[in-house]
Amino acid sequence: MGGANSEVDENTKTILFESANFHGISVRLTGKKLGLRTEASSRFEKGLDVETVVTAVDRAAQLVEMLGAGTVCKGTIDCYVKKPQVKKLNLNPEKINKFLGTDIASSYMIKLFKDLEFGVDENNMTVTVPTFRPDVEREADVAEEVARFYDYNNIKPTLLSGKEATQGKKTFKQKVEDVIKNTMISCGLSEIYTYSFTSPKVWDKINLPSDSELRKAVVITNPLGEDYSVMRTTTLPDMLDVISRNYNRRIDEAGFFELSSVYLPESIPVTTLPNEKPVLTIGKYGNTDFYDLKGMIEELLDKLNIKKYEFEPFKEFAAFHPGRTAQLLINGKPVGVLGEIHPEVAENFEGPEKTYIGIIDVAPLVKNASFTASHKPLPKFPAVTRDIAMLVKDEILVKQIEDIIKQRSGKILERIKLFDVYKGKQVPEGMKSVAYSIIFRAEDRTLTDEEVNKAMSKILDGLKNNLDAQLRE
Repeated sequence: MGGANSEVDENTKTILFESANFHGISVRLTGKKLGLRTEASSRFEKGLDVETVVTAVDRAAQLVEMLGAGTVCKGTIDCYVKKPQVKKLNLNPEKINKFLGTDIASSYMIKLFKDLEFGVDENNMTVTVPTFRPDVEREADVAEEVARFYDYNNIKPTLLSGKEATQGKKTFKQKVEDVIKNTMISCGLSEIYTYSFTSPKVWDKINLPSDSELRKAVVITNPLGEDYSVMRTTTLPDMLDVISRNYNRRIDEAGFFELSSVYLPESIPVTTLPNEKPVLTIGKYGNTDFYDLKGMIEELLDKLNIKKYEFEPFKEFAAFHPGRTAQLLINGKPVGVLGEIHPEVAENFEGPEKTYIGIIDVAPLVKNASFTASHKPLPKFPAVTRDIAMLVKDEILVKQIEDIIKQRSGKILERIKLFDVYKGKQVPEGMKSVAYSIIFRAEDRTLTDEEVNKAMSKILDGLKNNLDAQLRE
């Protein structure tokens, strides 16, 4: 970097000019290890032409005399340890044309390389690579030079030799991702992209417990700064940042989604590559509620033809409101969480109080998705509908009621429809009124009142015995 003993001041009488060239790879690796970067290192690490060293010092001496800054002494000392070997490569027009799928004349190629200051031997059809082009190392590089100046737009696309029947298509995973993106956009959401790097500080902002596995993150060796020092283990802070930024710019209502990855290490310290788990993150605020978010996820599951799913209350993620959060299960296995963000977390990110987030693993969606079309013939026999209204305790979930109805109805149950939930003066404190339409149908006959009454009797007994439900007359 220079020092006081080499500075030029008013007493300087003699200056020695040094013009040197340094090995680019060595400069880059050393600068990276020392964390030291200068304008000179940024030039040398890219590789400079060693043959320009003498020309450069002669030019510097010329400028000294032109400016009247001193008198140039005669003579130079050249320490050239190892001259680079002159590279000669074959210029085979036929092979280049076959490689590029073109029909370019050899005369065009010869003139091209002469214009590029390559030495061309037309008798032996070879080119000598100038020292300022260290990137040209083999015949493929020669072909690339021809392609660049002939113009890629003039090269007609062709299939590889022997691969004329190759058909390009998307993988099943890519098709599922396309459906996810199209569905989210059709639901009015805007796609976003956020950094995979984050700060360890965000874990406290989302109320993550100190012993949480999500705090075990891959630490980046040479981060851009503390805010980007670890690989993220959850996408929740990034979505909250985007929502906060839009909210504080006075955008009253917005919805976003991101299809990205989180990075979960196998162990700490990291010895192997982390598990890159793809996740879908949905974020909404403004004129919206929990059921809007739930409806978007149900729409997605319907598009992917996933039938065996359910939602259940979830209180284990401290970033979410404990009474307004649900867990998504597919085939009985948890695959995601959705709900309202805890007010404390929303305040930590300076976002709106009513913020709704959904985080769903993509791998289970891919595993259970199906694009096989299916149909069910129109029924030949009429349906029988019975409505029931009952009083149950507030803590009883709709899912518990529906599970009992399904278990007790037998094979003649076609559909259950919840059409009313009421709490008011006519309902005792701590209770709620729930009303259902239950539709029965048999595929091979018309149901009799006796069959339906028998099924309804079993349903009512099950609701009373298991949930202490009281039938409303």
